[in-house]
Amino acid sequence: MADLVNTPKAHIPKRCVPSATDFKLASRRHGPAIRGAVSPWWPEVRQLTSRTNDATDEISGFNGSILSQADQVDQVDGVMVDNARKAERLSAEASHVMQRTEQLLDLTSESSPTLSFSAMLSEVELANLEELEIKLEVYRIVIGISDKTADDLPDETQCALGRWYYEGTGSQQFYSDKDFQALEVPHREVHQQAIDAVTHHQEGRMDDAMAALSRMESANLDVMKRLRYIMRKYRPDTQRTVLPEADNSSEATDTLALPPARASLLENV
Repeated sequence: MADLVNTPKAHIPKRCVPSATDFKLASRRHGPAIRGAVSPWWPEVRQLTSRTNDATDEISGFNGSILSQADQVDQVDGVMVDNARKAERLSAEASHVMQRTEQLLDLTSESSPTLSFSAMLSEVELANLEELEIKLEVYRIVIGISDKTADDLPDETQCALGRWYYEGTGSQQFYSDKDFQALEVPHREVHQQAIDAVTHHQEGRMDDAMAALSRMESANLDVMKRLRYIMRKYRPDTQRTVLPEADNSSEATDTLALPPARASLLENV
């Protein structure tokens, strides 16, 4: 986990140094000739996002630790110090992953249509990482190392995934797809339970706060499963260069067997 976002400047190949502006100008100037130039960035995007598997495992353990220790009042000082350190570290690492992935996405987003699907995958992955950051902020509030309140947390329309869903690429490509539509309820639940957990905590109802945290995690797992299913469903074959139109006849995922959730949506997609 400590190496999740260990990408110092020395680790970044020199070919990644040009700015996004330089790349966009070159793309406009040279057209198809620039297509191959983006390939160096994609291995790093995939590597960054695959590392979130370990992050998710540790978050799950961290959540379990909070839930199991909630009633151990005699150990609360030591527990809170340890949990505070873990939350700070996880939050910082998630932020760094988001920043680096955003930089890489900016470098590739103006290139060839052949990369449209990969670019969208990175957009969804970045949104997924922001969801992780929001959850970490909730834990930081609950264990007392953040002074933010429930009013500071975004609802399902204000986060990156919500913007992708309601007004971004997701809405443009998959609006009529029933599997895509089925994402709305569990994603809304993630944010509602996050807000409820903080509200219960602020009002001293710790049992209710812990229950809300568990529901938040369950809903988030559901969202990840559904996102992964959609990404696999619309994965282009080697002949496609653009995303397919949404299939209006698709069945809702409530009646389909969903594949196992992974922290990284790019893995095996």
